[in-house]
Parts: sequence; structure tokens; C-alpha cells
Amino acid sequence: MPTFQTYHVTPTLPGALEPLREMSFNLWWTWEPSARRLFRHLDPELWNRTNHNPVRMLQLSRQLRLEEVSQDKAFLRELKEVYDAFRNYLARKDTYGKTEAGSAIKNPVAYFSAEFGFHESIPNYSGGLGILAGDHCKSASDLDLNFVAIGLLYRHGYFKQQIDKEGVQEAVNLNQISTTCRFAKCAAATRTCSSQCEFWIAKFSPRFGNCKWAGSACIFSTRRLRKTMPRID
Repeated sequence: MPTFQTYHVTPTLPGALEPLREMSFNLWWTWEPSARRLFRHLDPELWNRTNHNPVRMLQLSRQLRLEEVSQDKAFLRELKEVYDAFRNYLARKDTYGKTEAGSAIKNPVAYFSAEFGFHESIPNYSGGLGILAGDHCKSASDLDLNFVAIGLLYRHGYFKQQIDKEGVQEAVNLNQISTTCRFAKCAAATRTCSSQCEFWIAKFSPRFGNCKWAGSACIFSTRRLRKTMPRID
């Protein structure tokens, strides 16, 4: 019987577009319209097909299109403006957490939730509870608080629900597993609580990201702002 293998070819990102990669691994873009506009401009159809997931989009973009955009002076000018705003956000010194009462918080603030709604491309929420939790984390980021979010990481994410003409619920797979719900793993790094989820810990302050495994939990240090997913080449 023949053996078949699947190969995924990832395009090479031109040097002029490297800021896109850095920003894609940071949740800052989820609440910054100008950043989302940059990714959408690359390929509107692909942007919609990937459920507005910039990490997945850069993996699937056509090499020719990336080369074309890297020569577009208007696009590069806008990219520089957005990237400068992004770096300035990271370098802020006048935040509540650094200069006001928030600076007195020495130990992390623990925030527990069963789901976190950061963005539609990260299907780890189903409704109001998740959206509220996500907004609290974003606010903690803007305030630069010493803040730790603890919840459940659903390996396969949630699904998109739709009702057919017979009134039967259908589950539409968002195909986001490889980029939004699968984290880089090392030996003895995870503690499975069921076949669908794992315990995880996310640390948020002014900067989301820097995913690293620590014991049985995944810790996201917001002091580095590199989004909540690792790169998957």
C-alpha cells in the first residue's frame, strides 16, 4: 500500500516585512485597527479564509504577493507608522502600573476564567464570559498591571455554530488548531485535564506574549509582548 505524506511550504517573508511577523505574534493587533488593516491588505480573500488570523495568513500567503508588497512604498510607509506605534506601546514609562497605585502591587493579581475571548481567530471562548475576560486582560495590559490569567486551553478550540434548514445544529470547524490552540510542547510540560483541554496560566501586563512552558502550565509573560501563540514554521 502506498504511503502518502503531506508537506507544507511556508513562504519566506522579505526583510522589509519582518515587522509583520513580530506584530502577528502579539495580541496588540487584535485591538489596533491599523494593524489589522495591514494584514487585510496583503490578501483580503485569504484574510477572511483564515478567520482573520495573521499568523496563519503569513504562512499561506503567496511568495509573489509578499515580494510585491515589500516594494510598495505606500504600504511600507504605513507599516512603519504602525510598527512605531507598536514599539512605543511596549516602551511606555508613564503607565498606571509604573507610576501610580498599580506600582504598589508586588505580587501578581490572579484572574480565573473558564474561557478568554481575545479575538475570533483564537477560538477559546463562546460568549459574554469570554469576551469580558478578554477585555479585562486587555485593560490590564494597557494599565501595565502585574496580572496573571488562569483558565483552560481547549486543544481544538470552539466551533462555529450554525442551524440548517431542518433546525439541526451544525458544527463548522474553524481550522485554527495548528495556529491558535496548539502550543509548542516539551517533555512533561502539560497536565491534561480531559481529552479536550489543558490547564494554562497566562500572565498579562502591558505586553502580551512570550509563551514558555513552566512545569505543568504555559506562562505568557506580558513583559515581552509576543502574542499568545508560538511560531509554527
